[in-house]
Amino acid sequence: MSKHQRNATGGRGRRLISFSAITLLAFSAVALAQPFEASNDGAVRSSGEVSPVERQATDGPDAVGRVGRDSQYVPLDAAGRSRYIVRFVEPSLALYEGGIEGLRATSPAARGETLLDTDSADAQAYLDFLEQRQAEHLSAIASRFGRSVSVERAFKVAINAATLRLAPEEASALVRLNGVAHVERDYLSAPLTDFGPAQINADAIWSGSATPFAGTRGEGVIVGIMDTGINFQHPSFAATDGDGYTHTNPFGSGNFVGWCDPGHENHDPAYQCNDKLIGAWDYADAITAEADGPQDNQGHGSHVASTAAGNLLLSPQLSPTYGYENPISGVAPRANIIVYDVCEELCAASSVIAAIDQAIQDGVHALNESIGIGGDTFSGSKQQAYLGALAAGVAASRSAGNSGPGAATVGPEPVWVTSTAATRHVSRAFNNQVTGLAGGDTAAPGDISGQAMSGAYGPAPIVYAAEFSNVSGPDDGQCLEEFPAGTWTNGEIVVCDRGQIARVQKGENVLAGGAGGMIFVDDGNGIIADPHVLPAIHISQADGATLKTWLETGAGHQGSITEAVVSIDTSAEDVMAAFSSRGPADVAGVIKPDLGAPGQSILAAYAATDDETEVYASISGTSMASPHATGAAALMRATFPTRTASEIRSALMGTAEYSAVRKETLADSNPFDIGGGRIDLARAAQTGIVLNETASNFASADPASGGDPTTLNLASLGQSACFQTCTWQRTLKSAATGASQWQATYIGDGDATITPGSFTLEGGTTQTLEVELDVTSGDRETWQFGYVVLSNTDGDAPDFTMPVAAFVMPSESLGQLDKTVDVDTAEPGDTVNYTLTAAPFTAGTYTLSDQLPEGVTYVADSATHGLVYDAGDRTLDWSGALTGADLRLEAADPGAYLSLAGLGVTPFTVPSNCDDGGFFVDVPTFSYLGNAYSRVIFSVNGTVEVGDASSMAASFQNEELPNPDEPNNVLAPLWSDLSLCSGGNWYAASLNSGEFIVFEWEAVPLSNFWVTEFPELASVHFTFQVWIETATGDIWFAYGDMNWGAWPFGTVAAENSTGELGESYFFDGEGTRPETDDTIDVVAQLDQQMMSYQVTVDGDPLGTMVNEVLLTNDGDVSIRAWSSFEAVDPGLIFRDRFEGAETP
Repeated sequence: MSKHQRNATGGRGRRLISFSAITLLAFSAVALAQPFEASNDGAVRSSGEVSPVERQATDGPDAVGRVGRDSQYVPLDAAGRSRYIVRFVEPSLALYEGGIEGLRATSPAARGETLLDTDSADAQAYLDFLEQRQAEHLSAIASRFGRSVSVERAFKVAINAATLRLAPEEASALVRLNGVAHVERDYLSAPLTDFGPAQINADAIWSGSATPFAGTRGEGVIVGIMDTGINFQHPSFAATDGDGYTHTNPFGSGNFVGWCDPGHENHDPAYQCNDKLIGAWDYADAITAEADGPQDNQGHGSHVASTAAGNLLLSPQLSPTYGYENPISGVAPRANIIVYDVCEELCAASSVIAAIDQAIQDGVHALNESIGIGGDTFSGSKQQAYLGALAAGVAASRSAGNSGPGAATVGPEPVWVTSTAATRHVSRAFNNQVTGLAGGDTAAPGDISGQAMSGAYGPAPIVYAAEFSNVSGPDDGQCLEEFPAGTWTNGEIVVCDRGQIARVQKGENVLAGGAGGMIFVDDGNGIIADPHVLPAIHISQADGATLKTWLETGAGHQGSITEAVVSIDTSAEDVMAAFSSRGPADVAGVIKPDLGAPGQSILAAYAATDDETEVYASISGTSMASPHATGAAALMRATFPTRTASEIRSALMGTAEYSAVRKETLADSNPFDIGGGRIDLARAAQTGIVLNETASNFASADPASGGDPTTLNLASLGQSACFQTCTWQRTLKSAATGASQWQATYIGDGDATITPGSFTLEGGTTQTLEVELDVTSGDRETWQFGYVVLSNTDGDAPDFTMPVAAFVMPSESLGQLDKTVDVDTAEPGDTVNYTLTAAPFTAGTYTLSDQLPEGVTYVADSATHGLVYDAGDRTLDWSGALTGADLRLEAADPGAYLSLAGLGVTPFTVPSNCDDGGFFVDVPTFSYLGNAYSRVIFSVNGTVEVGDASSMAASFQNEELPNPDEPNNVLAPLWSDLSLCSGGNWYAASLNSGEFIVFEWEAVPLSNFWVTEFPELASVHFTFQVWIETATGDIWFAYGDMNWGAWPFGTVAAENSTGELGESYFFDGEGTRPETDDTIDVVAQLDQQMMSYQVTVDGDPLGTMVNEVLLTNDGDVSIRAWSSFEAVDPGLIFRDRFEGAETP
């Protein structure tokens, strides 16, 4: 029945009511769905459960965007409110490009400048305007809620926003208020070197050997560190470094910002800045229980700061007993530092935003954040603050995450920020031994090897801590508490077991009791070289057991601890750290991470202890890689002060070392491991090419607003949906002063055409480069990787390389091309019939060609529907225009909902995961976009997947469709976070002997996850159906009682099998929300061209007759199909290979 015929009957609802009544009277055994029941005359039946997607934390119904990996939301307070970041519609100071009468543009890009001048008259005028507009917005909000609204923080420079305390239902309403652009619940994320600078060749810029100017170590550049604070007393941050260099304060000697400024309301003389460390702010104390100001009480921030820009220290004292012979330095050791404390144990997104806002005002040039991230890649509040930082000229770097090595483990990283992966560098070991063991009643063990940053000690008595009473009771061997003074009086070496508390703390506990040294016994987790407060050694669990057994015999045990000897192993250089997060990113067309840097076993400054300020630690993580990138950006800014932040990032990416980098398995790496490669500053400083991109273009590329990230002028080429070819365009800018000659080549998967293949770049000019990658030689549904290499034929600049990552779409994503033959075998003289069906998804002019095999002859005049036989080429050819596929949703006549329970259908079995589960369901065959299906996936969360390709139930987290993420081929009458655990029913039925297939969700409530946190959502429930008419393939959604309440989340949509075609009728508040009694048609059409022809079998040759048909257009569609039959001679005798009998 066509859509026109359905409408002509007076509407679906009336026709089906009449039909159903007749059916129930005449056909009492309406084919009802029962799980695991035999299928009779087309009845639907379950064929097994579908594994649900694992539930993770998500945001409330009140925010746009969801929490990210390894993050958690700020909890509700006693008044039922949480902290929300509310962004307003006016652009921030950094992003304002003009257009308001009387207010000139303040964005550096609009003014032709590199850095934002926050003190200019234009800037001050616009800040006054924003303050007025924010007051107006806040007044409107207060009026809307009928109460005063207090502002915790207001931002105007990086982002135009404020943090407010709101109830969830208030936040939900606020999204729709004029003047509000975005509402996001604040969230908390966790904080995620001697050889490091050398590995990225920082010394080539220090010395000037890689630059056309004098060398620089970062003089005049300000590095901002957003982290856990800083160890003010550490020599890494002193005014004079270990080489005697005295820093220059760009604010003037003795002038500081933040809490170090005597004029600041939170000034405390305990926080002593100097001409190196020129500012310190704290954004954590005000919103947490922390009260330590910007002092680092954790260590992470001091480590990160010293890695990026810590002083050169020639012979650092790694522990009270051990001086290190190798120098330690940050990447930009003479840069100034401003620290922004944004963390207690976790770090609030709103605190990071406040720090970014302030860092721009402080004149920071390079900014680091080694903390997790949530929100949306483009519209998230923290991401938007970083967009403002880019517009202000700040080069920002972030850690890519520690969730590797699995695919797609990188978080929602801002596209405009450098996301840094972690590599290993040299393997450094501080080896020492326990020697000279003597005493006891049994033979003493031989020398025992271990590690620690320790000086020598002994000989001295050796005792086991468990033999001495302490407040830790039965765990005295763990050394969990300080031992009383005088516990040991002869400088004993005390044996402690690992576990429960910090390793270094155990040394402090035995030192308090009078110990002279410590032997630290491992628990199986691995030996670590720690900087203990007394001579020490960390030994293996097995050696520890042997040692303790010996100590149980006799008396007079003694021995010595040797001084640590450093050994260096370079074999681990440029190997990926296993923990480093990998791509692909969650945004199509963007490669993340951007590049890599050393991040494993990085030795740098740490937080002070009660007794020591010069404390060091060797720790690992992308947190340690990111400050290498920040320090590198600082050196590049010092060397090239007029380059934009985007140009600096492109120089680091385009000149990075990629060919030598290996995965943690030692296999070759790819761009999803390390982006452009491991930073190489020697080459970055000599680059002849840079790429620029503006904040405005980044904002316009948001896919949610119809943008295309693949068009961004990045030093990487990504595409998540390649059919036959992918195409990119990049604008290259000369970084040289004179003319330079360039040659473009491609290495990697597929074949690339680069236009122009060679070109000349005059100083300061640009060149447009087009790259077309042919992926037809690659496997479908796989990523293909490669590199575009631009070589300077003059030899004056290093190669500039751009990584490529392209996903090859399945052939069915191009459309259907079917070819059938009506026989399996044929004899000479027989006539064989071929049928061709061409149905491409995209509109265009197409050409079809079918090559006949040898051994058959075309039957004259048998070709139909424009198919023409070419006797010379022995091909059958056709050409013509096809309109492609169309998939959209349209409002239809209301009243199509018909209760299946009212027809006597019993509820479908609830899956074992009643919250997020589903079933495979076998159904009568129907057609959807040219393909036939007899199985679907029926999901609790409001979807029917046509087919079973994903083998998973729909996630609790709805998505906008279409998109290439699984599941695809989805019919979504209401994809939302629903649950059958505490109410509602669902049904699946085949009506009228398989004429109709119906899926229904009846009075289904939201997941208990929401109702528990937001009790006002308890009344929300939905009733809706999917109807499929099997004969025609017509599909519609019918809605019963739709009680939305304050719930804004849901997807009403349909898409095809690749996620490239479809439409969202409603998505999370955008579009038209389906209400009670609504009906929505799913218009799924595919323009098909059917043709046929005949051949006769010649008899020579015989065997398998295979021929191929090819459908192409002038774009990127090329589809092939094959068919075959066996040409046999009936006069031959064949021997049955199984039975051995002769068959005539």
